[in-house]
Amino acid sequence: MSKLESKEALPLDSNPTVDPKESQPIIINHDGSVTRLVKIPNTEPSQDPNHIVLTKDVPLNPINKTFIRLFLPRIALHNSKKLPLIVYYHGGGFIFFSASSTINHDFCVKLAEKIGVVVASVDYRLAPEYRLPVAYDDAVEALHWLRTTSEKWVHQFCDVSNCYLMGSSAGGNIAYQASLRVVKTVDEVDFDQFKIRGLILHHPFFGGFKRTNTELRFENDRALPLKASDLMWEFALPEGVGRDHKFCNPMVVDKEEDKCFDRIKRLGLKILLTGCDGDPLIDRQVEFVKMLRSKGIEVVSYFGEGTCPNADVLPDVGTSLEPSSVQDDIVVPHTPEGEKTLEKVNPEIESLSDHTVPITHSNDSMRTVSLHNDDVETVDKGLNVNYGANIVDVDQLVFQETSVDKISDQGMARRTGK
Repeated sequence: MSKLESKEALPLDSNPTVDPKESQPIIINHDGSVTRLVKIPNTEPSQDPNHIVLTKDVPLNPINKTFIRLFLPRIALHNSKKLPLIVYYHGGGFIFFSASSTINHDFCVKLAEKIGVVVASVDYRLAPEYRLPVAYDDAVEALHWLRTTSEKWVHQFCDVSNCYLMGSSAGGNIAYQASLRVVKTVDEVDFDQFKIRGLILHHPFFGGFKRTNTELRFENDRALPLKASDLMWEFALPEGVGRDHKFCNPMVVDKEEDKCFDRIKRLGLKILLTGCDGDPLIDRQVEFVKMLRSKGIEVVSYFGEGTCPNADVLPDVGTSLEPSSVQDDIVVPHTPEGEKTLEKVNPEIESLSDHTVPITHSNDSMRTVSLHNDDVETVDKGLNVNYGANIVDVDQLVFQETSVDKISDQGMARRTGK
């Protein structure tokens, strides 16, 4: 038991916020199979030459039935310069969505089109059929596949030395855990060509046994109520562990993680984390940033205004999501205002050059970050390592940190009208 694991913690199946009498969005059948009642629209890949972004699925592990959906801007076909690579892990509380879900497909299309990058969206196995750390295993397997594959789109059009791991909500958790696993093997695996420059964590999904102030304030949050979060962790965590397990609570740091932090510092890997005051998990995200900085990790953080945009959104744990409500309530999870789609902020995105990636949208302004090697002065020149560099030109990202109590109060005021 870790030093942060409470001896009095209730087992997950007795968590009082999850009422077994209520209708649940997931049914575990008597034979052990799982039925998902949530209806989520999917989009098929297409290589139609009339499309601005071409897409295709490539097998990752046929035995596990995992795959990677590649998004290639059509301009890459006529450009000799290779494009940066973003490896994207979708959200969904570890239990919903896939790389083919329309909401994730559409976002990755926009990302590839507007920013000028190749996106590799990983379809990992879901809980409760496959509890953590299976999703982390699939995430790392995807990185090794991208490092070694001869697949044409990757080999011909991707600059794999300029790679970023990006994830929203549960995907942010996965991106973080995958990075820890990779740095453990950096001395044993040849990463001379494949270099991860940094992490982009958007509203990462973390938890813990002790409730935070914002979790209690937003207990009945429309986007991510406590009972929805509890249900996700109940299904996702290994059986028999508490909520202060390191998969859930990143504040639980053992000697193994400390070694990873030392390697991250040595390799120059940097982290960008974005959040908003309307996210019930913001307290955990702020503490996570503080913890990383206390370990000497360079973190750029931005916490703006807005409502929770997580892809994990469940309007009610007992409510099935019809396709229409998916479009209305589960908005593209990469803008900090939950009721805005990418189309609504498209004028802001259109103003970006093909050398920047939108990080967050707040008060009609777009924060941007450089992803191209020629715009970023890397920091690995003086290091005798073959892995890592910097994610952004930090000098251009001077975000003013705001008191979490202040922004939480602001978020509550907007929701209550006070």
